[in-house]
Amino acid sequence: MEKVSVFVGLDVHKDSIAVAVAEDGRQGEVRSLGNISSAPGVLDKILQRIRSRYASIEIAYEAGPTGYGRERYAAGDSMTYMEASGQAAFAF
Repeated sequence: MEKVSVFVGLDVHKDSIAVAVAEDGRQGEVRSLGNISSAPGVLDKILQRIRSRYASIEIAYEAGPTGYGRERYAAGDSMTYMEASGQAAFAF
């Protein structure tokens, strides 16, 4: 089976993170993986599981008081992150 690209959406809250994935392409599947704890290491665990199943991962998350911490944390990560706000989106 050929690995495909996937887009991961994160809705970051103080105590939880809602996670959804959308596979690339017209026939790509879109699904919610549900809510996870925002405790340290929990998001890493699910992202590693996703990484093992897909060729590449692009992650978008909302910009806000709880989302900015992920930007600082992602500095040493090899995945692509995009920060989305209500007015603009930009890659870093």
